[in-house]
Amino acid sequence: ICRALHKQHGLSLNVEHAFSCEIEPFKQAYIERNFAPPLLFRDIRELDRDEATTAYGASRTVPGGVDILIAGTSCVDYSALNNQQKDLDQKGESGQTFWGMLGWVRRHRPPIVIQENVCGAPREQMKTYYAKEGYSATFLRVDTKQHYVPHTRTRVYLLAIDNNAERDVDNGRRLTCILYANPSWQPGDGGELRLYPQERVAVDVGAIGVVVVGRRVVVAGA
Repeated sequence: ICRALHKQHGLSLNVEHAFSCEIEPFKQAYIERNFAPPLLFRDIRELDRDEATTAYGASRTVPGGVDILIAGTSCVDYSALNNQQKDLDQKGESGQTFWGMLGWVRRHRPPIVIQENVCGAPREQMKTYYAKEGYSATFLRVDTKQHYVPHTRTRVYLLAIDNNAERDVDNGRRLTCILYANPSWQPGDGGELRLYPQERVAVDVGAIGVVVVGRRVVVAGA
């Protein structure tokens, strides 16, 4: 994404990878080989603690202070091939990994959480637990073949936003610009901007005169 953004528009997006977590050794190797994170933890269920065990057996401080958490908790209890499915409260493998991840969210309050899982995951139940932590959550079913990945893999992505993030802080921002990276994007393709000028009151872009120029959206005073 960073390379494409720079190539098409000359814009730089700098990402600092704080840590990863994976329990399967062959997946740990893939992450290490391709992304080389500064910390690679072994078990997501330990991340709600001060320290957790790395893939190499050492104990290290669990980082916080990140802007966005991207997580995919275990799906085994939600799989259509599993005839003994469990929900979150039954705390099977899927529930345990969800609670470990949510424990980290509770401690460190990232402004944005993106969580991936299979289509059978209890999304509404997850939304409820995010709401109890002060997050507003929604979800979207996505097929990878529609996003430049050459195979079909349908998954659900849950997006959660901290309702209290920087609510009373003036960060000096007066102009917000959004660029749709798809070169052929047109209104109606999906992903249109929706604003919340008042808490929990949604206003679509066209209703308040936000400037839309080609694939660019410009919002003054956002």
